[in-house]
Amino acid sequence: MGDALPRVLLGTGRKARQVGCGGQHACARLDDGTVKCWGDSLNGQLGLGDKVVRGDGPGEMGDALPAVARGTGRTAVDLRVGFSHACARLDDGALKCWGYNDAGALGVGDKIDRGTAPGQMGDALPAVDLGTGRSAIAVTLGINHSCALLDDATVKRWGGNNSGQLGLGDTMGRGGAPSHIPIAGHFFSRRGAEETPPSPRPSSRPRPPIGRGSASFTDSRRAVVQRRVAGALRTIGTPGV
Repeated sequence: MGDALPRVLLGTGRKARQVGCGGQHACARLDDGTVKCWGDSLNGQLGLGDKVVRGDGPGEMGDALPAVARGTGRTAVDLRVGFSHACARLDDGALKCWGYNDAGALGVGDKIDRGTAPGQMGDALPAVDLGTGRSAIAVTLGINHSCALLDDATVKRWGGNNSGQLGLGDTMGRGGAPSHIPIAGHFFSRRGAEETPPSPRPSSRPRPPIGRGSASFTDSRRAVVQRRVAGALRTIGTPGV
């Protein structure tokens, strides 16, 4: 440690303004408004359009480490890192998230991981829809859910909800389907009001580690998450109004 501990190379002349650590990855917001991430990338949490681990071999960091594509002309003004996903607030007020999305933690209306393949990031990465005219002024991330403090002092939450972590009075996840749209701080179906689905079996067990050589853990984790999400969601029937 001390003087003997090497510093992380972020690029020539670059300095970190923020840093965050996830399960097996880390990200930094730099002084030029770029974001760089390194570590495990199985779920696209590095935001580089592949699943290649960065930082475990020579020549992968510093100027060789690509920045996360945020969108044409956009810079990051805030950065938050979750267990296997990350979100950046941009200079135009947009909130963009990438990485693990099996529970809808990216808030883009599906359960597709972002950042694992070419063409998913930058201008192609949708911003989180926080409501008409609304923008986030602060964000925090959990294992499989995300929360934002909005400019009107309301709070919105989306992603996994098996333990009620969204604070909406049920255990139904939000953000993982196109029908989840934000209205007055809650999410409703386009067909009508929310319904409370059967509660899944509670669990306090953490997700297993993600990384190279852990395919069996990953498959098991995905299966558990999928079962929980399936148990938490049910088809909402057409309302009578």
